[in-house]
Amino acid sequence: MVNDLLQGINNKLFEIFGDKYSIYNNEVKQDFEEPCFFILELRGSNDLVISNRYRRVHSFDVQYHPEFNNQSAQEINNTADILMEQMEYITVAGNLIRGTNMNYEKVDNVLHFFIDYDVFIIKPRDKLPFMVTLKQAQHTKG
Repeated sequence: MVNDLLQGINNKLFEIFGDKYSIYNNEVKQDFEEPCFFILELRGSNDLVISNRYRRVHSFDVQYHPEFNNQSAQEINNTADILMEQMEYITVAGNLIRGTNMNYEKVDNVLHFFIDYDVFIIKPRDKLPFMVTLKQAQHTKG
């Protein structure tokens, strides 16, 4: 599921920006070329909702490294606005997944865009045999 979400984020970034920027997943390259994006999964959680239904929350950090020049701050601000508007929905396996808890911060001339994608999972249950016979006794007063 995580790899599918990474691919969905990657596809969405490509849809928004085209091949203008390089996109790296889960690893920081030594000699990367700026401007570029890094997509990092920060954490994941799995919570039982009801019966065999689970809610999985995957938190991602989409880092944007602009080309270092005197326009870097403006480029970071523009990219942050675009990501806030465009990354709310991604497509994963033909389904739309909605992003939540979107926020960003700028650290050392790098934009960190944080987003959570919530996915609901239904785990299959073991099939139990049906009862062959049932004996019931009932007593009434009076």
